[in-house]
Amino acid sequence: MEGEAKRKARSKLLGSLRLISLAVVGLMPALTWTPVIDEGIASGSSSRGFCQIALAEDVLKRLGQKANSGKGIQLASDRPKIAPGEVARARFLNFTSGSAFYGAEFKIQRYGPEGWSTDPSSPDGPWKQSLAKLAPSQAGHCYRFSIPKDQSPGLYRFIATIQSGSADNFKLAEFRVRLGA
Repeated sequence: MEGEAKRKARSKLLGSLRLISLAVVGLMPALTWTPVIDEGIASGSSSRGFCQIALAEDVLKRLGQKANSGKGIQLASDRPKIAPGEVARARFLNFTSGSAFYGAEFKIQRYGPEGWSTDPSSPDGPWKQSLAKLAPSQAGHCYRFSIPKDQSPGLYRFIATIQSGSADNFKLAEFRVRLGA
């Protein structure tokens, strides 16, 4: 078990050094936020939280979905229903054979009579210019959104951009705000 912990720590350090070296040579802006996939990782996937699981397949398993059901790059929400005052989370899952890049920017949209629109409580920046690499089979950092205590019930979604190849793609992850805890 000790060997596994050392391997994970070494892997984390090497990943950080790669990002720093890319920033130093000017190939990628330096990270201005800290990815949270490494916060308090415990042994055994059942005891790890949504934001602490490193592998995309394991995130789907925790959500109760088939590990092989993922295709392409997805934005996954940590749960389908959330009460006002709680925190909604979403993260990218990479099921491709190539790497992709994403930033800290995201929006929250609400579905209403006119369709989807940006919710007034959505974060609107200013965003620092930053990119993080999403390697094949990996899960990205968590986007977090604190649902205001007076938020109206309804259907909401995270919307975030990921760069894969030469294209920017919008990805969506829906959740429902419900009354009560």
